[in-house]
Amino acid sequence: MDEVKQRVQLEAVVIGFSLTVMLMMLLFLLGLCDVWSLDFFGYGNIVGFCWAFYFIGWFVSKRKYGV
Repeated sequence: MDEVKQRVQLEAVVIGFSLTVMLMMLLFLLGLCDVWSLDFFGYGNIVGFCWAFYFIGWFVSKRKYGV
C-alpha cells in the first residue's frame, strides 16, 4: 500500500475514533442528567456508529487527498 492510501486509512481511523469518543461522552453526560434513557438508545449501538464514523472519515480523507 502506498503512502497516500496509508494516510487516508490513518485519518479515517482517527476521525472515526474521535467522533465515537465524543458520542460516548455525550451519552454519558445525558445519562448523568437523567435526560436520556438506555431503553431508547444503548451503548450497544456504539459499534454501528463507530463503523459509520469510520466511513465518514474515510470519505472525507479520500476527498482531501484526491484518491
